[in-house]
Amino acid sequence: MDCADEYFKFLCKYVLENRDEDMKFISKRVDKTITTRLEATASSSLLRFSYTEVISLLQKVNHSQIPYSSYMLVCCYTIMI
Repeated sequence: MDCADEYFKFLCKYVLENRDEDMKFISKRVDKTITTRLEATASSSLLRFSYTEVISLLQKVNHSQIPYSSYMLVCCYTIMI
């Protein structure tokens, strides 16, 4: 799981450093806080949940209240581990 955490942080940093135009597009049209959230993710410790815990949490959430990008980030990271 340490390897997955470090890889995920690397991906966040990579996107921030190398995909400026994509980040501007997403920030403008999809999620205005994406840059701030990726920076925070890249520089902090990640919480760890089991696959079962994540599924249980996602089933309880009102999906209309979560930005789509956040929901997809959780789903992709859960699958990656």
